[in-house]
Amino acid sequence: MNEEIINNFLKLENTIKSDQHELKTQTIFHQIYHQLLTFGVENNIKGNLWKKYILFLLSKDKNPFSLNCERTKTDLSQSFKEAAVHDCKILLNLYNLELKEVAKKIESAPTEAMINFTSPKDTNNPQLNRLDKIVKKAESPLELTTKLATYYSKYGTGKLGQYKAFRWSKDKGLIGVENPDPITFKELIAYQKQQQQLIKNTESFLEGHQANNVLLVGDSGTGKSSSIKALMNEYYQDSLRIIELAKYQMKELPKLLEKLTDRGLYFIIFMDDLSFEDFEIEYKYMKAIMEGGLEVKPNNVVFYATSNRSHLISEKWQDRDEQKGEIHPQEAKQEKLSLAQRFGVTIRYQAPNQERYLSIVKKLAQQQGIKLAPEKLIKQAKQWALWQNGRSGRTVQQFINSLK
Repeated sequence: MNEEIINNFLKLENTIKSDQHELKTQTIFHQIYHQLLTFGVENNIKGNLWKKYILFLLSKDKNPFSLNCERTKTDLSQSFKEAAVHDCKILLNLYNLELKEVAKKIESAPTEAMINFTSPKDTNNPQLNRLDKIVKKAESPLELTTKLATYYSKYGTGKLGQYKAFRWSKDKGLIGVENPDPITFKELIAYQKQQQQLIKNTESFLEGHQANNVLLVGDSGTGKSSSIKALMNEYYQDSLRIIELAKYQMKELPKLLEKLTDRGLYFIIFMDDLSFEDFEIEYKYMKAIMEGGLEVKPNNVVFYATSNRSHLISEKWQDRDEQKGEIHPQEAKQEKLSLAQRFGVTIRYQAPNQERYLSIVKKLAQQQGIKLAPEKLIKQAKQWALWQNGRSGRTVQQFINSLK
């Protein structure tokens, strides 16, 4: 009821019923027309703009019904269900409204652009497509209520139901990532053993069992970050969401966790390329929240981080020198190791040797449809590694990109 288009539609209905002046009726209709076109362009919509608009509201609105379904996984009380059925009856009527018929009533301009709209940047919105199938197939308000309850329990509601991945902003809170990296485990050719460790821990987490925080450590370009992004794409339909957090935002962790505690989704707080110099103290905030502070970390949150440093915090030789360093060097060392120890699982990614590097090249070239004689491919791949950034998964991808 707070939506401007809906309010304009109610005004339109009232002017038609009260048989008010034709110009006023057409003016309101054209306002709706303009607002729907704007909605279509801004959200890259394809199809019937009115129907997609109703579905869009269903997808993004966080209300008692959708939030309860997300938390309790469709276990609704009878009174709650009756209230939802009442609303779903109204929603079905709105969805099934034909704008052509409205236009005929008021002898207004044709509505073809609204019915068969294609955004200048046409994208396939899987969320709206899923909801479209649910609403189209619902034969009654009760059936729609049941199907929506299942949808919200699986995908969540509000902003958290709209996106796979998020960034955190001190001022704006959670910001959805519009174009997340679509990478999948099928595209990550090497490091299957490491990926299986990561998958096993994540699946345990999603099944409601105990799961560890995970540190992915090793050489750059070996696929540490890509493995976590692949989790996002693999398990989005199992209520998994990724929230990227920078190290300078560690102080914001309590505020972030407060927003996630009562939700029915599962969250990986992802810190990419995490490391600290010895003068940076942000890691102390993270330490307390991960383990050891007064406030317990929510059961629906785990921390995954990638780093080139196994201990995360820089160490110097003088830290071990009792004459030049602290009076108790062992305690200083323990302080620097304490953050890494909060990660129950450490998964190591090492740069590939030449044999493994060439194996990755061959498989990725085949996957990407590169047609080059095997001996020529191998020769160029070796040269590329020498001239560019050494042997790594990233180097392979850059080499394949150059061939393409």
